[in-house]
Amino acid sequence: MKNWEKLKLIKDKFYSYYRMAGYDKVDSSPLIPKDDQTIFFSNSAIVSFKPYLDKESPRLFNIQRCIRFRGAKDMFDLEEQDYMPYFNMMGSIASSKYWQEVAELSQDFLLNTLNIPEARLYADISSKDSELIKNFGKYFEVQVDKLPDSEYHWKFGLDKIHGRGVCFSMRYGENQESDLGQIIQINYENKPTNYAFGFGSEKFLMMYENHKHFYEATSAYDFTKDMTSPFAWRYRSSLAPLCYLYSQNVNFDNPEYSKQKKIVSSILHKFAVVTDLLDIPQERIERDIKLLSLYELNGKTDIPLLLEHIDRAKKGVRHNKEFQLLQQKLNNYSR
Repeated sequence: MKNWEKLKLIKDKFYSYYRMAGYDKVDSSPLIPKDDQTIFFSNSAIVSFKPYLDKESPRLFNIQRCIRFRGAKDMFDLEEQDYMPYFNMMGSIASSKYWQEVAELSQDFLLNTLNIPEARLYADISSKDSELIKNFGKYFEVQVDKLPDSEYHWKFGLDKIHGRGVCFSMRYGENQESDLGQIIQINYENKPTNYAFGFGSEKFLMMYENHKHFYEATSAYDFTKDMTSPFAWRYRSSLAPLCYLYSQNVNFDNPEYSKQKKIVSSILHKFAVVTDLLDIPQERIERDIKLLSLYELNGKTDIPLLLEHIDRAKKGVRHNKEFQLLQQKLNNYSR
């Protein structure tokens, strides 16, 4: 079974499970959230739940395509292979009076629907949150203070709203472990309103199948396994966000999206540098974009426009000092 099929199966299982549990599906947030100036792009499942955070929410769930970008300084780090800017996140939310149900459903889904062995999953909670330790310790193995204190708290960019919560981690491979998702207690004016549960499908698949790198659990890896260069993962990591960015009918020339346009231009430039650095032919780039759009986005990517913008970004790139420095770095790495 290909990665894209496994990821679709995870999403289908989540959809069916929470439907059967009586939750209603809420529409995913668009690429650029409406009336939300706190983020440039939808970056987590909680985005579509924001209208409910200051009040008791109905029992809802969603499946959200997410984009998160880091700064340019590490975009060409040869050793940094576990960061992917595009992923899918599953999420649910319910009123705080249903906290026990949220705990039970998340435990049952992770252990019995996704079939994570109980010994491989644990909850990490801040020692300051004794209530959460008491409540969720009934359902999960609990460890305390394994992460920096900031990792247990969320602000969401909203006034008077903050979250504190449970971070799920999963053991995999040879004595490795990493974060999988969270249960977050949402507080408005320091009073609990809701509990939200969420996790990433690609991250789950990476750990469940004991992959070494995140990109090995992505749809793009299905048809780029033949690429062995240390920069190949950068090619894969750019394919999905570009396909998604160009599938949403957003006019980035609109002054309203000037900040997003700068990010898109930066990603196009980096993609142009990498494809030229690896001498990837235009036919291969077009094939990979078509396949990823088909498997991940139901073929909705505006492929002609994306290819036009990639071609524009590639002009003169080989004379760029950045390209020449990276070429030397790649040559040194290969020796």
